[in-house]
Amino acid sequence: MLWRWKPRDELRRLAATAPPARYSPPVYPTAVLRELKRVVIARKRFHTIRALSRAIGLPRGAIRSRLRLGRLLEESLVSVKAPTSSWAAVERDRQVAFEAHEFGEARTARRLGLSRTRLRSVIRRVRGLAGNC
Repeated sequence: MLWRWKPRDELRRLAATAPPARYSPPVYPTAVLRELKRVVIARKRFHTIRALSRAIGLPRGAIRSRLRLGRLLEESLVSVKAPTSSWAAVERDRQVAFEAHEFGEARTARRLGLSRTRLRSVIRRVRGLAGNC
């Protein structure tokens, strides 16, 4: 066997000689938490996963997994503001951010008729939702 899983107590940074006394908790981007909150809030209004899926425009599997993650992160979601833009607007912004990442900011801004400053604000809004952006 070339590798084996290490128990958590053996994990350490490459430069460290010993594992840390305590690991820091994971940090989720605000955009991700806001999108989780969108589904959690909408669940109170729509009583079935199918109705919620139609209203938000996400597949039922994505709705279920977001609700599950929302239950696990319930305490973290209390302080997060609910998103005000529609899911369709978020999807458009994600596509713009993906295009900017793939083809460059200058080319994307020129193609869409946006200034680079405006393009960067779109990318910032969806950071964490668009792959490597």
